[in-house]
Amino acid sequence: MMTYERAMRSGRWLSRRKRWLPWLFALSAAGALLVTTPFSIVYGSLLLSLLSLLLAFSGFAVRIAARRVSSSSLEDRIAARGIYSVVRFPDYLANILIVLGLTLYTGVVWYMVLVALLCWVFAERIILAEENSLANRCGDTFLPWARQTNAVFPRLMNWQASTCRNALLPRVLSQAWVLLTVASGFCLIDLLKNLRVEFAFRVGLGWVALLGFALLLELLNRVMKR
Repeated sequence: MMTYERAMRSGRWLSRRKRWLPWLFALSAAGALLVTTPFSIVYGSLLLSLLSLLLAFSGFAVRIAARRVSSSSLEDRIAARGIYSVVRFPDYLANILIVLGLTLYTGVVWYMVLVALLCWVFAERIILAEENSLANRCGDTFLPWARQTNAVFPRLMNWQASTCRNALLPRVLSQAWVLLTVASGFCLIDLLKNLRVEFAFRVGLGWVALLGFALLLELLNRVMKR
């Protein structure tokens, strides 16, 4: 089997199972913190916390920007411009930023490097498989767009204002579950770090407040859907 065919096959396999990848990350993050010696964990750094939050919330913002387009059709995404004028797969860019933010907060250096490499490999294989499918189904539309728009790394010079005028609040609420997942991840990592370093079963008030805010958003989202 040629290398390209092998990459395509693994990309399709990963694409079918990508909903399980966040659970794999959660388990691996917990495992990394439990097996690493306390002295090897970067702990109590305000800069680390701020950088982690910045990465995660950048991913959250990208997901909200991508939700300007209610349709999933390729033609609608291209016509909508906005985030789709600078990057073809904003959801994958967002997911990578969120995962890297959570990974950075673990404070385990070897785990940060490992996850960064795995994110690159997984995203590359999944995007390769999805691009092949899009090229086969919508070649006349997809190929010209792909030639001038990067897959994951935004090409900011291509920015064109969005043609969609969707309200911001519904888009934020539609991603409330993402914020809830991110806040839960930060709380879990903070709990495990405190257990490993200080032998204290506690979570920082800032992370608890973020989790409470995310829960309120998710409840509001469910109420508005009724």
